Amino acid sequence: MSLFSSSKSKSSSNVNTTTQNLGFSELSNTNAVSNQGSGNVFNMLDGNAISSAFDFAKQFSEQTNTTNSAALTESIKAVTESARTETENTVVQLKTLGIYVVAAWAAINVFKAWK
Repeated sequence: MSLFSSSKSKSSSNVNTTTQNLGFSELSNTNAVSNQGSGNVFNMLDGNAISSAFDFAKQFSEQTNTTNSAALTESIKAVTESARTETENTVVQLKTLGIYVVAAWAAINVFKAWK
């Protein structure tokens, strides 16, 4: 017979089940952490911390979008008003320049006629 012969094989199994609980009564009425060795089960209660974090992130995102939208609208209004004012100033300056050009042309014609 060889050293690894199956005729003398023996099998056994050993199952240890232990439960470790950490009680966090401020989080919920049950144990916050439960670790069970049978079947490799691990259960953890978060006291709605994860759900609350997602709700907070969603609300923060919505508020940020609203604030950014309002800021963008105000920025567009300010730029538009500035451009409108600048255009009005340019038109006024062109009118003034036009008046000077017409006055100079008239003065030159009067001077030529007088000579």
